[in-house]
Amino acid sequence: MADFRPLIDQLAKMKFSRLNVLAFGYQPYLDWQYDGVKQSSARLWYDCHFPITTDMAGRELFGDGEELRMPVNS
Repeated sequence: MADFRPLIDQLAKMKFSRLNVLAFGYQPYLDWQYDGVKQSSARLWYDCHFPITTDMAGRELFGDGEELRMPVNS
């Protein structure tokens, strides 16, 4: 929370009245356990897959890959 205090203070100065915080149990930045069972995996972007096409910008950065997957395992 201390890391976000400057942002929250600035938003308050700008008269923001709402701050939505969306955190889901499958996200990697939540370290949780339930009934003694610890989180063993995580993912971002709802575990979506993005095709890598020949006409996309930055195509050379993806090598021979056919799709970009966004899962993250903890």
